[in-house]
Amino acid sequence: LETARIVAAERGVPVTPLADLREKRFGTWEGLTDAEVLARFPDAHATGWGDGETTDEMAARVVAALLRISGEHPGESVLVVTHGGPIRAVLRLCRAEDGPIRNCATIGVAFPRLCIVSRPNLVSLG
Repeated sequence: LETARIVAAERGVPVTPLADLREKRFGTWEGLTDAEVLARFPDAHATGWGDGETTDEMAARVVAALLRISGEHPGESVLVVTHGGPIRAVLRLCRAEDGPIRNCATIGVAFPRLCIVSRPNLVSLG
């Protein structure tokens, strides 16, 4: 929320935290470093994300939240601040991992990227 608060304060707009825009849920791995995961779950690299959320599950959650936000603010501009994982998931769904698409500008700033997506593109996802 730190980044959202900084950006919102500069613009005089409220911050509304939404759990659906969170990073991927890592289940029993939540909050652990890579070394801690490997120490507790030696076969972690072979088993994927353990009992955590898949990338597709996270993407569906994030897109649903973005569609909900868009529907609640017709004709308005809304700033959404989130984590790298959700941003990459939306870019993947927009097929924009490697460059811009119509109505979606991706700006590479090392990590993460900023993506501006208009509602027509969101509606066509899925």
